[in-house]
Parts: sequence; structure tokens; C-alpha cells
Amino acid sequence: PQPPGIRPLYLDDLYLEQPALALDQARRELGRLGGLVDDMLKRSLRVVTTGTEREVNRLMAADDDVDVIYRDCIRFLGKLSQKDLVGTQPHELSTFVGIANYLENVGDVIETDLLGEARKRIQTGLTISPATVVKIGAIDEEVRRTFAKALAAVETGDVADAADAIESKHIVNDLAKAATDHLAKRLVAHEPSRLEAFNIETDIVENYQRINTYARRIARLCLAIEANDIDADD
Repeated sequence: PQPPGIRPLYLDDLYLEQPALALDQARRELGRLGGLVDDMLKRSLRVVTTGTEREVNRLMAADDDVDVIYRDCIRFLGKLSQKDLVGTQPHELSTFVGIANYLENVGDVIETDLLGEARKRIQTGLTISPATVVKIGAIDEEVRRTFAKALAAVETGDVADAADAIESKHIVNDLAKAATDHLAKRLVAHEPSRLEAFNIETDIVENYQRINTYARRIARLCLAIEANDIDADD
């Protein structure tokens, strides 16, 4: 019997003897990995800004599944790299490794950084104001839209979705600046621990910007499959 826990759906060593098919299966599993990360991202705003300790722990546990599927993807792609790949297959494989890494990075930002700020909020008894939640929520919405576009590009290879995701940089930066300006004005508010709250809130904003950077890099790698160029630096 298989051990309990999440398992890959599309990866089987039998596919390794047919690299084209193996790469197609790897793409499907990467889409599944992205879906797990996307679910974490959709839940993150409420948990980070108003969630309880129990909700923080549950969302942290979701990253365990992400780690399992990520390792399986990397292991499968590593085995495939030892096969006789032809044409653009080595480039596609390298690109898939990069996409897997960035998806895992997003999961780590949510688990370690965003939820780390949530723990600080809970431990210090701070409350994030409704107005601030709205400002952060606008960033979250655009970051989730970008990530969804990048994930669609992974799953289908649609260059239009990838290009749309890449173009989100200035939108997110503008929203982050608006949120930071709002937080700076609130520094003079007559509330306890205002400086501590400011530090937590600005860190949340910065972490959403980091997630957006990773999403854009995923999109660039999807475009790179067509361009035969694996440089996805932003």
C-alpha cells in the first residue's frame, strides 16, 4: 500500500523512455503544483490580516503538500535529464525545473514570511485596520490575477497569458506605493504599538511584491520555451 499523503498524479518512470510524453506529463504535474500554491495564495490575505493561530497553522500545513509535489517533479525531471533528449527538449526540461523552483519559492514566501507576519500580529495582539486591509487587498487581488495568468501559461503554453502576467509589475508597484503611503500616514495615529504594526504591515506588502516577482519570472520562463532562452531574470 502507498503511504498516506499527497502523491503525484502524472509522473511515472514508465514515461521516461518517451521524453516527449514525459515532458508533457511533467507540465501537467507542474500545473497541479501551481494549483496547490494558488490555493494557498487565495487563502493568505484573510489569514494574514485577521486569521487565528489555528488558521495560520492550517495554511502552513498546506505547504507540506507543495513541498512533496515539488520534490517529485524535480526528481522526475532529474531522471529525464539522463535520457537521450533531442532538439528543444533539454531547454524545455531546464525551463520546467526553473518553473518548479519558482512555484516552490511562492509557497515558501507564504509559509515562512507572510504567515510569519501573521504570527507576530497574533502574538502582539495587534489589529490591522479595515482601511489597511483594503489597501493590502488591492495588491493581493492583482498578485493573484498575475499568478493565475502565469499558471495558465504553464498549463497551456499560451504566450498571451504569459505576456499579461509580465506586464503586472508596474500595477503592483503602484498599488504597493499607495499602501505604503497610507501606512506612513497612519504612523501618527493614536493607537498602541503603531510602529510595530507599521513594520508588520509594510513587510506584508513587500512579501506580496516578492510573490508577484516570482509569478512574472514563471511567465518569462513560459515565453522562454518559445524563444529557446532560459534567462528569466527580472
